[in-house]
Amino acid sequence: MDLLATWHARRRGRPASDLRTISVRGTVLALLLSGAAGCGGGAPDRPAPGFSGELAAGARYVQTLATPRPASTMTDEEVIAAGYVERLRLGLGSPFRLMEYALRDPRLAPGTRAPLLWGLLDATRAGRGYELDPRALARIAGTSGESATAQMHLQLIDGAVRGAADPRSGELAVREAYRLATASRTVSPTAPALAASAAALARDRELARRDAARLLAHAARSGKHPSALLVEWRRARRFEVEAPPGAPRAPALEEAAAEQALALVARVEAVRGASGRAPAARDGLPRLRPAAARRLAKLARAHSYPTQSPVWIAVHRYDEHLRRVARGRAGTRAVERLLKRARTEESLAAEHAVIGAAAEPVRQMVALLVAEVGVGMRAYAQERVWYHGFAAPSTADLKREFGLRGVEFDGDVPLSWRPYYRRVLGDALADLEIAVPSLDLRGAAFRFGSTGKEGVALAIHDPRRRTIHLPPESGAGAIAHEVGHDLDWQVAHARYGTRAAYGTEYAIRNRRGDPFATAVRRMPEPPEVPMRGGPELQRRYAQRPAEIFARTFDGYVAAVLAERGRSNGYLTAAQDEFLGGHGLALLPGARAGAAGPFMEMMTVASPLSDASRREFLAVWGAGRVPSGFEVASRIVKRAGAGPVPGVAVRPAPGMVEMLQAGAAVRAEVAAVIAIRDSVVAEWSAARSANPLSARGSRGEAAVVRLANAAAAARVRGI
Repeated sequence: MDLLATWHARRRGRPASDLRTISVRGTVLALLLSGAAGCGGGAPDRPAPGFSGELAAGARYVQTLATPRPASTMTDEEVIAAGYVERLRLGLGSPFRLMEYALRDPRLAPGTRAPLLWGLLDATRAGRGYELDPRALARIAGTSGESATAQMHLQLIDGAVRGAADPRSGELAVREAYRLATASRTVSPTAPALAASAAALARDRELARRDAARLLAHAARSGKHPSALLVEWRRARRFEVEAPPGAPRAPALEEAAAEQALALVARVEAVRGASGRAPAARDGLPRLRPAAARRLAKLARAHSYPTQSPVWIAVHRYDEHLRRVARGRAGTRAVERLLKRARTEESLAAEHAVIGAAAEPVRQMVALLVAEVGVGMRAYAQERVWYHGFAAPSTADLKREFGLRGVEFDGDVPLSWRPYYRRVLGDALADLEIAVPSLDLRGAAFRFGSTGKEGVALAIHDPRRRTIHLPPESGAGAIAHEVGHDLDWQVAHARYGTRAAYGTEYAIRNRRGDPFATAVRRMPEPPEVPMRGGPELQRRYAQRPAEIFARTFDGYVAAVLAERGRSNGYLTAAQDEFLGGHGLALLPGARAGAAGPFMEMMTVASPLSDASRREFLAVWGAGRVPSGFEVASRIVKRAGAGPVPGVAVRPAPGMVEMLQAGAAVRAEVAAVIAIRDSVVAEWSAARSANPLSARGSRGEAAVVRLANAAAAARVRGI
């Protein structure tokens, strides 16, 4: 389907199904793509009445790939196929996206693609993907060597998600339970983030398992081959595992999650004192053997697929830590290989397998890295498959369609990658126009290449040249953020007559009575973010108005697209109010009081329709009634979860000291109860002002239970 025809049809209001009558280029491209799929085990003409035999054959094929034998006896195709199996096992993105990549992989012949597809489908249906290494949770209790405890936490998280009526409610329950356990100080401060990653992968495993069963059942009923149906469902965004995590949640789902979280928190806290043998690890798909992994790494380098930002950013993030823990230990060379060569999910899977024999601290750090990549790759779930030679818009197409001044490339960006990045940019800007129909980028330019600030900034907007610099390694997921800076620049130029600054910062310095400046001042300050450069850099970044606006715009785009069932990992890496992505987006639900002033700023920067503004403010504005999870979070945050001041711990306290300590504890507990009462009163006032929203998990009884649980957890911590 032709990209430009899609854009034009969308702008004219024509449905995508009419495109075959609009564009000859689109028809030719569709035929080419269907031919590519057909050559690789795609849909045959005959019906496919039953699939038990094909699934069993696929499972046997996967087993043969893992059969112990010299790697030299494996063909290149078998090594590449084994890499696909390993990527599925590790949970590096949607299994159905992975299957479509396998169907179209030019390195695989039809005789390999067909059994590989059936093997991947069988493994997905059986829930044998997304196999998280328990070492990724080793620090959940605050220490680095708790392997048995980590395995217990993993089993607890998997069971909670698998046992929930809806895996999405199970994921929410896990997040809340670990947040409350952190407030009670029975797990480490990093536990909620670690548990959220594990729950996200467990959720996706369960959704993918259900998707695979639905796909096979529908294929059997309709007579369509599963491979053809797979491509069709991906285009129609019918796979639940590929739906955006930030999509609106039904109140009943949140209510179920809240009830489950209240029961789960006691089990999380009980793990601390558990002893004995850890439960057995879940059986997963056969692991890629080191010798085959080295060949796969070589084949991946020869294939030269463009760098995937979730992989590169995670590797860069763990670079110093990995080098430090590997120094002087076995596996140092393997660590250096991984840091240098892991640039795509395929090369990461290969290098991860090579590092298997490294020292335990190294393996623990690599487990964290792989888990972070797995979560980051969720944003790519709806990605269109791309290989060298696939169609892409030209620079002239992009300039004409979006009014851009130019699309440029640094000389070190391979020529074979440039069509990929042009298509990435075109897809991202087309989706961005869905969220912001009034978007005007006429005169702006994009440049794929280095920023000069690698390691500090993922991408850069240069206000003097009005150029957005997107490094191939880290630019994906940062486009919405940088376009937010460009809108800010447009405000400075059109409203204040300056080209060298951003409107948010110029207004706050020079236009105290201006309505736009007033809206900027009303934006709540976001939390500090983990980034390199020390606390001072973090404070400056968190407080800078231009960054607050760009991060909020990034989150707004992710939220609006999610409401429409869409995601685009090139446009924004944000997933939901908890997982803001590597662009550090601020989603509307992450901060109270941000929606109103942000809408006022957007009225100047890129006006939205009255209907869109009303819809957004109805969901996220000042009149909204917070969920029970938000109420609990506010109690925990206001009460604090750090060391209790004034309670000195001494070996043998005297009676006076004991009484003083008791008084300090009582005062601290009383403060927590007062905070709980205050937050619940605020919620009750919002509910009274907007009674229609008081339903499901926003009902009074559920909110009060979560509020009491949050206060009780904090008191246990004291």
